[in-house]
Order: sequence, then structure tokens, then C-alpha cells
Amino acid sequence: MKHVYHKDWRGNFGDDLNIPFFKDVLGSHYLNNGKKFYGIGTLLNNVHGKITDSIIFGSGYGYGEALNIDVGSVDIIGVRGPLTAEKLEIAEDKVIGDPALYLPYLEKFNKLELNEEKIVVALHHTTCELWDFEGYEDEDIKFLDPASDIYTYIAHIKSAKFVITESLHGAIVAAAYRKPFLPLSLYVNLEMKKWQDFYRSLNIDNSSIINLEKPAVPSLRYIATRGKFKKFLEPRRKGVAINEEYMKKIKSIILSNDKELVLVEEGQLEIMKERFEAAISEYFSRY
Repeated sequence: MKHVYHKDWRGNFGDDLNIPFFKDVLGSHYLNNGKKFYGIGTLLNNVHGKITDSIIFGSGYGYGEALNIDVGSVDIIGVRGPLTAEKLEIAEDKVIGDPALYLPYLEKFNKLELNEEKIVVALHHTTCELWDFEGYEDEDIKFLDPASDIYTYIAHIKSAKFVITESLHGAIVAAAYRKPFLPLSLYVNLEMKKWQDFYRSLNIDNSSIINLEKPAVPSLRYIATRGKFKKFLEPRRKGVAINEEYMKKIKSIILSNDKELVLVEEGQLEIMKERFEAAISEYFSRY
């Protein structure tokens, strides 16, 4: 059995969470049969080739219009959100939320505690490929690299005052721990299909986004981190320094008081918890 997920060269929280999360949740039932396993991530599209003889457990739709799934040989335990269910033409009760919403109920992922209350800016992995934000943190703001250790990533969001996020899983983890959050478009244009899928799973109707003017792309670093060039040049993990004036602009917007933050209702999280636990039971009964 193979666990299918995106593997980023620097590391990316949502993707890297897959194996430790499902090993913890499914125990001896994890990868105990011959099917491929699709878990956390926007995997239900035509990017990974045709999906056959597989198990879908919390994956979502996004990136393009096409699906390439042999429904007859695929066992759909549950999907991330209603948009995915509609695309697959399956019942709404197959919506179990993103699996990362279940993190607060797993002791393994909650052992690290941080005694700080900062505004956490959860960056997209593509942004962190190009720029290094580490040197710009201060007593108010933590720039969170998705290549961080997964336990550290969770701990920073758990302790956050609120979360501004380019990363969908920055928002999902914030929602899971009932931290206010708001999407940010800094360098990456948000893939709205996957955001809408997540929002609809928790009945979120706030469509606010912080749209920042994109910084000038460091062309040499950009080339060095692309495809074949990346394999040949072996770029360092840290990106280049970002323009000081641009950083001042980012911080002034983040620290402003005119943001309409999202706070997920506890009842919505409880619904997804119950559905996810029902999905676990269903999986155990079959595998």
C-alpha cells in the first residue's frame, strides 16, 4: 500500500503531516492492504494521474477543473468539503472536513507548548522558497515557515493571538484550535477552490482576504528553485532577504485594527469531529 501525497523539497506542513497523523489515528490498520491511500491535501485532480484502486480519506479537490478518478475502484471514506463531494457526485454526509481539524484530540501533536502570544503569519511554501523572513520577526509577529517541524508549527498556532495565513493549513490548524485567522495573498494567488471547500465544510461565510502588492521576484533565486535547475544547482533552503520597505508595509497592514477575522463556531468543529470519528470507525470495519 502506498500513501500518496505531495512532497515539497523544503518541506510543507500540510503534506508532511500525512504519515505521522494517519499512523497515529489508524494504528495497525494504516497501510495494511494493497490500495493506494490519499489523505491530507488537494489531491483530487488530474495532477497525480488517474486515481484507481485507492482509498480517499479526507482529500480535497482543487487546481483545475478535471478529475481523473475511477470511481468504481476507489473507496471514498470521506472528503474534505462540500465542493469536493459535489465534484465527485457523492452524498454530503461523506464530508468529514480536513483531517488536520482533528489535531486537538491527538495527544501526540499537543505536547509542545509555547508561552507566547504573537500574531502568526503562516507563509506559503512557495513564498519561503524565494524569501527568508526569519530575521524580520519581533515581539509582535512570528513568520511561520511551513518547512518547520510539524510539532513546532502546531505549537506556534496554538499559542497565537491570531493567524494571518497564505497557507490553507495555517487556516485549518487555526480553525481547529479556535484561533481567529484571515487569509493573506502576499506572493501566492490563493487557490480559491480549496479555500471554498474548507470554508463550506465549517459553514464559514467570511470572504475577507488581505491582498498585498506582490514583491519583486528575485530572478536568480526563482530560477534556482525551479524543476531541473533545482536538481542541478541544489539551492540552500533559505531564500534571499526581502526588501526592507516592503517588510514595513507588510507589518503595518498586519498590525492594523481594521481586519475582519474568521473565528469558527465550536458547534461546527464538533460536527466535523463526529464525522471524522465515524469515518475512522468505517475504515476499521473495512480494513
